[in-house]
Amino acid sequence: MENEASVAQQETNQGTMQQGGQQPGPDDDPCCNGDCDPGAIDELSCSAKRYQTQAQIITDSLAKIGQYRDDFATARTRYQAALDAAGADVRWARETLGDVIDETLKCHVKGHPRDCLDHGLQKAVACVRSCGDQPGCCAPSCEFDPDPGEDQAAALKGRIEQYRRDVDAAAACFTRVIGQITELPTRVAALRSAVDTIKQDASASTDGKDWARLYARAIVARWELEDEQVYAGFARPDALVDCLCQSLTCVMKGWEAIAVLEGVVAELDCKEQAAKDRCQKRRADMVGEVMCHYDRCCEEHDEPTPGNGGNGGNGGNGGGGKPPEAPCGCEGHHHHDHGNGEQTQSAG
Repeated sequence: MENEASVAQQETNQGTMQQGGQQPGPDDDPCCNGDCDPGAIDELSCSAKRYQTQAQIITDSLAKIGQYRDDFATARTRYQAALDAAGADVRWARETLGDVIDETLKCHVKGHPRDCLDHGLQKAVACVRSCGDQPGCCAPSCEFDPDPGEDQAAALKGRIEQYRRDVDAAAACFTRVIGQITELPTRVAALRSAVDTIKQDASASTDGKDWARLYARAIVARWELEDEQVYAGFARPDALVDCLCQSLTCVMKGWEAIAVLEGVVAELDCKEQAAKDRCQKRRADMVGEVMCHYDRCCEEHDEPTPGNGGNGGNGGNGGGGKPPEAPCGCEGHHHHDHGNGEQTQSAG
């Protein structure tokens, strides 16, 4: 009876502790796992998922970076050739336009009207600049931390999303800057044509001519022919190559960090899903879970389980060793050894 009271008190204490919100310790795991814990298999499978994800992202990113690398390798030579070819047209357009403005247009547009047009150009330039149309290097400042630290999957996903945006911005900058190599000749040719048209219009008949609009066209073309515009902020090959390098470095470091963090997230998500699956299986087979605990209870107390061969092959007393002092559900009996080989049974 004392043993029964002790067991009852233990059960009461355990129930009180659980109601108080305390989590069971590692030795109080309510799940019947056994020596071959399926969770360990899930751990290995999820670790493999992590490295598979990392490898796939790195493979995909290398395909993109490879093209950037090839473009970067020839950028200096190709851009120098484009600068050399454009130089003569730029000089002609500047000289011709300067003559048209000084010798013809300023004679017809004077005083306050000309001041208003010059001021209007300043306002127009400020307007397009405010829209993000800035010459020069567009490479973003990139800071990537591949260490997941103690962050959980949700926080890591947020960091990955930001890193992907940064990488996309760097990649877009690289594409924009490398595009200057082919865009420069087209842009210079268009400016030369525009200046030639302005020259012809200025020398044509003056009857009914809108000199203010013609002057506006001329000063806009003059602004377009400044180094900052015509060369998009890259008047020298070194400036263009440096910007490409910054962008490419950002892309490479970004993909490296993203691959690491995506792998960690894949592993964490895999473990979470595996734990849910295990719980669903236990919920679907509550009887099997109960029987697992039942078998372990009787095994720990050296009791034979009904239907498993009578006395379980553990000797004549069915216990195979020292009989238990507390019941495990096997008929609810207590066995007491008096030390002389004789045993008595008492009902619980």
